[in-house]
Amino acid sequence: MARKGFLVAFPERGRGEPGIDRIRNWAEDLFHQVRRNSLGSVVDPDRSTDKVWVVAASPRATGDLAAAIRRSLQQHELYDNATVTKLVAPGEWAEYETFLSQGGRDA
Repeated sequence: MARKGFLVAFPERGRGEPGIDRIRNWAEDLFHQVRRNSLGSVVDPDRSTDKVWVVAASPRATGDLAAAIRRSLQQHELYDNATVTKLVAPGEWAEYETFLSQGGRDA
């Protein structure tokens, strides 16, 4: 079965760009929400800088996972700063695999 999930990226947008601490705080909060609700995992929130990978526990969890990501971005006032991309095809996970090979932890 193919992996499903999301890449949440925070591209540079000038002066209003969120700092790494805000992104890591958001990722840590999302990590706890996702784990508590058994939706999947947030990959290594302590190493999050401008990209955060969120892996669904199952294909059925992707809708609830997307809603949790949206809600948490809104709560942390990061919704307008983030680009959320749904990852479904195996080739879309190449950057994720590179992150893991560089010491990222798949939580």
